[in-house]
Amino acid sequence: MGGVMEECFGGLVAGRCYRNGSCSEPAYSLQERGSNPPPPPRFPLQSCGVMVRAPWVGRMGVHTPTRREEHGQLWGEPEGRMSGLSGLRVTGTASPQAKGKLQGSIDGYVREKIQLAAEAISKYAFEKISDGDVILVYGCSSLVNRTLCDAHDNGRAFRVIVVDSRPRLEGRDTLRRLVREGIRCTYVMITAISYVLPEVSKVLLGAHALLANGSVMSRVGTSQIALVSKAYNVPVLVCCETYKFCERVQTDSFVSNELDDPDDLIVPGKGGAQLRGWKENSSLRLLNLVYDVTPPELVDLVITDLGMIPCTSVPVVLRVKNVEQ
Repeated sequence: MGGVMEECFGGLVAGRCYRNGSCSEPAYSLQERGSNPPPPPRFPLQSCGVMVRAPWVGRMGVHTPTRREEHGQLWGEPEGRMSGLSGLRVTGTASPQAKGKLQGSIDGYVREKIQLAAEAISKYAFEKISDGDVILVYGCSSLVNRTLCDAHDNGRAFRVIVVDSRPRLEGRDTLRRLVREGIRCTYVMITAISYVLPEVSKVLLGAHALLANGSVMSRVGTSQIALVSKAYNVPVLVCCETYKFCERVQTDSFVSNELDDPDDLIVPGKGGAQLRGWKENSSLRLLNLVYDVTPPELVDLVITDLGMIPCTSVPVVLRVKNVEQ
C-alpha cells in the first residue's frame, strides 16, 4: 500500500517542487474525498485520486505552464495509481473497510515520508552542528527550522544568520521561530551575504526537490547563496527528504519554473510611482521567478532520512525506491 501512495504523491513532487505542507494538503484532500465519495452506484474508491488530482493540476497550471508530456511526471497516468484499492468498491457512501484502508494509507504515507523523515534528518544534522558554530540559513524551511531548534534543545550552542530576500521575505518567519526558541540570530538581506560569510562556519539550506542530475531546486536565491559560499570555502549542507527526489533533469531555472505575481516586486510607497502603469510599457517586463537550480558542485552534502549522501547519489536512491515499489 505504501508503494501506491509513493507513486501517487511522489509523482506530485517529481513534476513540481513543493514544501512539506503543500504535499500534505493534497494527501488529506484525497483522504477526505475517499471518506465521502460521490453517490453513483459501485463507485470505485481508486477513482478518488483522479478527482483530487484534477483541481490540483489545474491550480498549478495557473502559474506554471504544463506541457502535455509533463502531466505524466506530475501525477503519472491515472490508471493503476490507486491500484491497491482496486478491489474496494462502494455503493452510495464509503464502506468502513474502504474508508479505513484509504485513511490508513494516507496517514502512513505522511507520517513515514514527511514526519518521521524530518525527525531522522534532524538527528543526522545534529552530528554536523558543533558548539560555537555560526550557521547561515536562507528563507524559511520548516525542516531546517526544526533541525536548528532540536539542536538547541539538545544543548548545542550556536548562532544563526538568517538571510532573506524580497518580495516574499520568508526569512522573517524563520527569525521569529528561532528567536522564540532562544537562539541567537542575526538578520540580513541577501545583498549583504558577502559581508557576513567570513564569520560563517556552515550553510544549512532546505530544498523543494532534488533532481536526478544532483541539482537542487529551491527558493530563488539559493544558488546565489551556494555560489558565494563556495567562493569563501564555506560548506553548504542541504536538508531534503527522499520523497522529494525525482527523475527529472534540469540545469537552469528558465526551461521550467513557476512565475509569481510581478506586482509583488513593486515596493508600496517607494517604487510604486516609478513603476505605475508598467504593463502598458512594452519595453519593460517584471520577472518574478519562484525557484532556482543549484548545481551539485556547489553542494557539499545532502542530509536525508536515509543518511548523509552526496548529490551524485540521487540516481541510486531513486533506483532503490523503484525496486521497493
